[in-house]
Amino acid sequence: MPAPAGVLGFTPGDDYKLADFSQIKDYFEKLDAASDRVMVSSAGKSTEGRDMLVAVISSDANLRELARYKDIARRLARVHGLSDADAHALAAEGKAIVWIDNGLHASEVASAQQAMTLAWRVATDESPEMRAVRDNVILVLLPTINPDGLDKVVDWYRRTLNTPHQDSAMPWLYQKYIGHDNNRDFYMQTQAETRVLSHLLYEEWLPEILYNQHQGTWPPRIFVPPFPDPFNPNIDPLIMRSIDLVGGAMLRRFESEGKDGVISRHEFSTWYDGSIRTTAYFHNIVGILTETGHASATPYTYARADFPRELDDGISTSEPSTNYPNPWKGGTLHLKDAVDYMLTGSLGVLDVAAKYRESFLYGIYQVGARQIEKGKSDAPRAYVIPPQQHDLPAAALFVETLMRGGGEVHRADTPFTADGKVYDAGSWVVRLDQPFRPFAKDLLEPQRYPDVRSSAGGTPVPPYDVAGWTLAYQMGVRAVAIQTPFDAMLTRLENFPSVTGRIRTGPDSVQDERNARAHAIAAPGLYLLDPSANQAFAAVNALLAAGLSVSRAATRPSDGGPGWTHGAFAVVARTPAEAELLTTAVRQHGVVADLIGRPKVIALPRIRPARIALYRSWIANIDEGWTRWVLEQFGFQYTTVTNADIQAGHLTDRFDVLIMPSQSPRAVLDGHRPDETRSRQGPWNPVPVEYQGGIGESGLAALKTFVDAGGTLVAFDQASDLAIEHFGGVFTRVHDAVQRLDEKTFFCPGSVLRIAVDTNAPAAFGMAPDAAAFFAGSRGFETDDPSVVSVARYAPAGELLMSGWLLGADKLAGRHALLDVPYGKGRVLLFGFRPQFRGQPHGTFKLLFNALYVKSVGR
Repeated sequence: MPAPAGVLGFTPGDDYKLADFSQIKDYFEKLDAASDRVMVSSAGKSTEGRDMLVAVISSDANLRELARYKDIARRLARVHGLSDADAHALAAEGKAIVWIDNGLHASEVASAQQAMTLAWRVATDESPEMRAVRDNVILVLLPTINPDGLDKVVDWYRRTLNTPHQDSAMPWLYQKYIGHDNNRDFYMQTQAETRVLSHLLYEEWLPEILYNQHQGTWPPRIFVPPFPDPFNPNIDPLIMRSIDLVGGAMLRRFESEGKDGVISRHEFSTWYDGSIRTTAYFHNIVGILTETGHASATPYTYARADFPRELDDGISTSEPSTNYPNPWKGGTLHLKDAVDYMLTGSLGVLDVAAKYRESFLYGIYQVGARQIEKGKSDAPRAYVIPPQQHDLPAAALFVETLMRGGGEVHRADTPFTADGKVYDAGSWVVRLDQPFRPFAKDLLEPQRYPDVRSSAGGTPVPPYDVAGWTLAYQMGVRAVAIQTPFDAMLTRLENFPSVTGRIRTGPDSVQDERNARAHAIAAPGLYLLDPSANQAFAAVNALLAAGLSVSRAATRPSDGGPGWTHGAFAVVARTPAEAELLTTAVRQHGVVADLIGRPKVIALPRIRPARIALYRSWIANIDEGWTRWVLEQFGFQYTTVTNADIQAGHLTDRFDVLIMPSQSPRAVLDGHRPDETRSRQGPWNPVPVEYQGGIGESGLAALKTFVDAGGTLVAFDQASDLAIEHFGGVFTRVHDAVQRLDEKTFFCPGSVLRIAVDTNAPAAFGMAPDAAAFFAGSRGFETDDPSVVSVARYAPAGELLMSGWLLGADKLAGRHALLDVPYGKGRVLLFGFRPQFRGQPHGTFKLLFNALYVKSVGR
């Protein structure tokens, strides 16, 4: 069996050497060919088409019976139909399945390199410890779960190696759309990689232990569990105790090997349900995270004099403590040091899994069975998602998201009564007597983050990532908690739900269910598309691309039929062929359209897709990537513009709308500055000259000219400060009411807040009057200028927080969340929040989409 050096020509961890994806793939394929202890396959494709490799490593005897052991793991995790005696028997027979993944954050380069050494070690080592591992454990090793990013990062390192720009920041995202947020997508599951991994985890393998390796700590050498508070109460206590068991074994191994600088119960908590490691908890899997220092192939000397006296949570960096008993004193680190630390962590996990094999196998059953019983005895017993939704396709997507994450969802075959209310047949029912009850609850119920302070009455300590995320709220889905037992004829969904659109006909179309089902009509005439569903915008974009005439109804006529809502899309089908195109678009996108029986002569201006520019800074911006992704999902065409494009001016000749994703004015104006100082500990140099600078004063002037001449500028969150601070005029009378408040006075680190929307405003057509906005250190505007239109406001203080953590609600209550600000002949849409945050808040997408059409001049 070949060692990595024999294939690569260097040893993983060597200075200045990084293997790219093709090299890693080649090594694993050669290891597979040489060993009956290794099986390598592709589980699917990444966003850019690379293989998602899976290497299964165990004894040859175990691999011959792999189907049996996978079946045992699935049966124990899924619980249904097993008695306690059955579970004990299966646990005695089965093998512990341990998942170790690498390379999720591609800039954290050591883990993908370590994967080759780990695979070779497990496959070849004949020590008693490793023989016991191979006999008792099936290792599911993923060499890199971000192969696209691996190649980008390695290519950038090689390009800049031995130049003044070695170890500089890469000027673009290492995942095509979402960069570092690829570890924030594991309940929403928007990206190709996330969907492959969710299927592997929750449908195919159901491991008892998941180990996710990262690099992101300093000055400690590595973080190892146990984790600090706060603890998400939906996680079963046995999972937390099992984490402590595995973490304790790892910690002991580090100390026995003389590896210093190991810290625990620091920074990385178990509250958030969005990363691959934390989402595992809500599926009753023991999730392990390590964060290892020195994420570079370039050696670097870390001077003790540069260490802070203590860490943010008060742990001393020099004095031994319970959580950090053997502090690192500084010195020179190489990539091999990080690889060695990761290898110790991996071997520690495998060893404890082998020793406690049967306990871990029975434990996943035990936790799942306990969750089922809680679902039968504790309120709520279920959630009902009725078909009466403001945006039914979004509700169907929410159900699909639950199912992609392994959640069990049923459909009501007949009407039923629960908690005294009658629900229609076709309602989706999420019963909570299911093994992955924590996952379902966490996406449906509000989070209440504890008030964590640095000291009594002191500054609040921000959560690891965000404080609240309730997905049903963010997606605008009405889900009703059922508190008491109920009877209903239910069928479990085996396939993702879909919504077939419908065309209503006749004056009684709302009441006439038979006409509501008459969706196959393809008659020329005037059709009105309801803008309530996000998918209506996708349908309209398809119709516009096909050449159909589309207008928008700015008002609702007093004698108008049911389709005449504010912002309804009026589509003229002039021929049967165009009517067929429209009918197909309506059906496929799951939207509602009304065919006007006797079309009136209407004077509505036709619309066309706006010529959209999306700004991309050379400071890689995740919010820009998410914006690209959302636009593409709904069929909006756009052009990426960089600093030079904006500085060139004449923007109105090319664009109608320019979107500025959330980014600070300094980053937009100055970008990477040639005079900037070291931005982080470790190897670092400035970026190459061609990626330095921002839009500068000339670009700022071009933006102002663009809006003044009639363009629309859309500014998300931080980017709104650019207009407020630099545009002058009306913006001198617009202020952010909360940005400069002390954190003890106002603090909202990432939560779901209620907003009241003016649905008569064109910027809010199709919106529900009550919506949820994701607020993460965001903005609340004040203005006394009568020309400024308030599209949305934050709710009163007592109603403002929907999920998460909010201090000083009165400081934000009633402030403007979205302003439509006139500027010359154009306008600026100032968003106090991000309406497309991480691709999750479907309930606020329309606030962006409405700005992306303009009147069709001359028609």
